[in-house]
Amino acid sequence: MILFPVLLFLLISCGGDNDYVEDINTLYEETTKIVYDTIFHTRIDSAGNEIVDTIITPHTESVRNDLNIVVDSMVYQFVVQGPGSMQGADCYKNKLFQFCNGFHWGSCYDMSNGKRLALFKFAGGPEGASYHCNNADFSNYFYSEEDELPLIYVSQSGPKHVSVCRLIRTQKSYDLEIVQTIVLKDLYSPDAVIDKENGYIYGYVYYNDKRLRLYKYKIPDYTISEEVVLTNDELLEILDLGHVTYRQGATIKDGLLYMVEGVPSWGTDIYLRIVNTKNGSYSRISLTKACGFYQEAEDIFFYNGELYCATNYGNGVYKIYLRFN
Repeated sequence: MILFPVLLFLLISCGGDNDYVEDINTLYEETTKIVYDTIFHTRIDSAGNEIVDTIITPHTESVRNDLNIVVDSMVYQFVVQGPGSMQGADCYKNKLFQFCNGFHWGSCYDMSNGKRLALFKFAGGPEGASYHCNNADFSNYFYSEEDELPLIYVSQSGPKHVSVCRLIRTQKSYDLEIVQTIVLKDLYSPDAVIDKENGYIYGYVYYNDKRLRLYKYKIPDYTISEEVVLTNDELLEILDLGHVTYRQGATIKDGLLYMVEGVPSWGTDIYLRIVNTKNGSYSRISLTKACGFYQEAEDIFFYNGELYCATNYGNGVYKIYLRFN
């Protein structure tokens, strides 16, 4: 397959004001977070034994929007292609990996020049299973000292699984091995994003007519078990983030969660949402209205400290010039 040459051209300049930034506290009645407090209570049973009960008590806190974002422009970088619907993607150093729906194909690109380094098939999700690969995040954990890449966490939506994967360098390509499966048991059709800087994993799900919630847990130790089930007993916090327009991929950097939303073929705008995970506040901007951006953004990631998004249907990778006011 012949790749298009690397093109660096301005897609369209975005407005320099905040006309398309949505203040969530204006649009919705409230933005809240639910914090789970853990209390240890000691008692003596009828046999005189000391028993320690764990009592988990939720309380709700109201929060306000403190993020004011501006996207100045979006710049096309290079094409990405695959044998199926392109989905979750993330970058480690200069290597971008993107996975296809079904979890049997992946591709690798060099971010510095747009060259495709590998297109590889692997034994991933069971045939016929709803493994969607909606989000992918590299961690800080290396399965082996000899590994070129850290473990990557790939969300599978339908089966409630997050596949913790090892990408193994072969002579000319890559192979993939699932080293752990994380089951988000109490969440309905979840995706997940990891905060590798602080050791958390957030399940994000729809609830109450397309509103969005983030469920916060500690990232399980991948060396303990091949399967880990996370339930409400491990839940640390819930962030209520209002209406979402068809959630896509996400990434976390410096305590901020960046998420893309929308499916243009279903008649929606493409949105960028940024969430302060410390207090649950967030802002949301229409990239379609601000920049004329109509490609289906599948995932979002950082390369050399700058924000990029990977799209579907061979439409490529775009750099997002973002600033905070």
